[in-house]
Amino acid sequence: MGIVEVSGEFDAGDAVEIAHDGDLVGKGICNYSAGELRRVRGLKSADVRQRLPRATDEAVHRDYFVLA
Repeated sequence: MGIVEVSGEFDAGDAVEIAHDGDLVGKGICNYSAGELRRVRGLKSADVRQRLPRATDEAVHRDYFVLA
């Protein structure tokens, strides 16, 4: 499914909250800024790489994610 909504303003490297259906799932260090995520929201990974050449495979890597 990927990114479906982005709320607030943050930079790459900031800690962000991750929610699903309005429920907090966890927190993690984001690889993208809020603006970048808004530009690629809803896209497949291959399409993300076309818009953001420095793209990583995930917005928040599991090594930098903590479940709530």
